[in-house]
Amino acid sequence: MKTLKFIILIVIAFSSLSTLSQQQRRLKLKVGDVVPDIDFNMVLDSSYRNLKLSDFRGKIVILDYWNKWCGSCLEAFPKLQILQKKYKDQVVIIPVSFLHKQQVVKDFLSNRKKIGMEIKLPFVVFENTQNKLFELLPTVGYPHCIWINKAGKVLSMSSTEYINDDNIQRSLKGEKLEMPERDFQMDFNNSKPLLTGGNGGTDTAFVYRSLLTKFNNRINYTINKEFDSNRKRVYALNQTALELIKYSLYKGVAKDPFNQHIVFDQINTSDYMFNGDKDERYKWEQQNQHCYELILPPEFTNDEVFNIMHEDLDRFFKIKSFCEMRSVNCLVLRRIDSIDHIKSKTGNFDLSYSASKTNISMKGITIPTLISFITMENSPIIIDDTKYTNLIDIKINISKPFDLEVLNVQLIKSGFKLFNEKRQINMIVITNK
Repeated sequence: MKTLKFIILIVIAFSSLSTLSQQQRRLKLKVGDVVPDIDFNMVLDSSYRNLKLSDFRGKIVILDYWNKWCGSCLEAFPKLQILQKKYKDQVVIIPVSFLHKQQVVKDFLSNRKKIGMEIKLPFVVFENTQNKLFELLPTVGYPHCIWINKAGKVLSMSSTEYINDDNIQRSLKGEKLEMPERDFQMDFNNSKPLLTGGNGGTDTAFVYRSLLTKFNNRINYTINKEFDSNRKRVYALNQTALELIKYSLYKGVAKDPFNQHIVFDQINTSDYMFNGDKDERYKWEQQNQHCYELILPPEFTNDEVFNIMHEDLDRFFKIKSFCEMRSVNCLVLRRIDSIDHIKSKTGNFDLSYSASKTNISMKGITIPTLISFITMENSPIIIDDTKYTNLIDIKINISKPFDLEVLNVQLIKSGFKLFNEKRQINMIVITNK
């Protein structure tokens, strides 16, 4: 029974803390809100020992949050003192301390006086943040200043550097102040990622973003780019490291579907290409696919975008990838008959397959299209050396795995043939750093 009571008390305590936190968020004032009356019970260097905010109604009030470790705070005091003297009947500048005991502030002011740097301003001391002022107008950074207009409304929140003649004159005339607003997010957490879950702002408040995650089974596979006048974005969802590298080096163009232009140099290829049983594919994808996104301002050139993507990938996967000309065994397609057997009769595109998908009838296609159909996962690179530009009609049987002899028998009937040759080919090389 005692244990149950203890648990109930714990739950009530956490509920109370949560409610208090929500209340504090609701109480925090923003620009334009009326500031309720606040008692200043510890006032130093003033003829008054107790003040209330309402004592200054009809004047501009500037609350200057400071602490003795803040160099900018200390540097501002002489300027604030001059401005206070100049606008003594219209403006009240009040330095406010939350972090020091009363005696610490007294000693600080006494030491300043001894060295001929006396500060004649009404210093308000709270000694901690458990007070009405901090609850309504909190801060996490110093210096921080709250401007309150003649009607007792929050006019602005900014830094001491913007306390100057121009802004004081504007405030007295009821005009907008020339300063950036500085309304701190009090629940900002340094240990959490910036902009995630509203930590420091919305998740769209970035200028440049590069993001990489593991496989995500909640989204589909895709790779694309969106370049417009607002931004340049590359996104690749559930792609292998190899597909990401190819996309970056080919500058956003999908090429080499069978990875024939890839050279692995002392690299474990199983991290980049799936070579297992079909039943194991999904498990491999979960372990070896990633989601990548890069968003940049529109001023970046297309080449710069893909260079950054490429650098990101090399850095994360701890590799070095680059394009290099290599001597490679290829198949070269040439014409072997001066008679044109396959020129398209109509020029109209048409494509039909047999039930087995191995016999293909192609009409009105180009030679590069033919090469794309006869290229397979296990075939060498095929190069077009036909110098043939007409559209063609051709029927061909695609055997799997790739069989050069069977394929050449069919091509020869059409006046073409594939020859084995070494050629200098631009390859993507992937090696350890």
